[in-house]
Amino acid sequence: MPAPAMRPLLDNILAKPQQLAERARAYGELIQDEWSQSKTHWRNRTTLQVLGACSLGVFCTLTGMALMLWAVVPPVQIHAPWLLLAVPLVFLAAGVGCLVAADKQRQPVAFAQTRQQLKADIEVLKHTNLAAKATEIIVQPIATAHPYRLVLGAALVGALLVRARPGAWLSGSAVLMGLLPKVISALNKQTKT
Repeated sequence: MPAPAMRPLLDNILAKPQQLAERARAYGELIQDEWSQSKTHWRNRTTLQVLGACSLGVFCTLTGMALMLWAVVPPVQIHAPWLLLAVPLVFLAAGVGCLVAADKQRQPVAFAQTRQQLKADIEVLKHTNLAAKATEIIVQPIATAHPYRLVLGAALVGALLVRARPGAWLSGSAVLMGLLPKVISALNKQTKT
């Protein structure tokens, strides 16, 4: 039995099926927005990491060159020896700063809003009996007005299903390969508990 607060929502969905399509579109937009946010975050973080790594690479290169110059050229002939230290340190600071900034950008939980909305919708569906409501709204009026047509229609659909043999469309090995890992996993979980 649906909760009293949810009954109008369910009645609206059954009375206006376009709302279900709008709900699906809203999910699509929500997923698209969250994907865009995640993509922007990943791009920013990756850019900072690459800049940091490149800056540290330049620091190592300049430090090596400075050491070689220091070893080859006599200190009296170097016009500005402080530059041999200052220039590499600028790249060291830039590299460390970029890596620290990238590390501070914690990745948000992917699709958190979508999960919350899905959980809320599942809770609503748990408290509603959609099949009973659909039977009450759609099948019951047909059954009271035309019971023989309903039985005949059900027999016809059943005969078509038997004739079509949808089970023959599935490969036995494909079904086995699809279900076997799930069965083994379920058995492992039961034996562990």
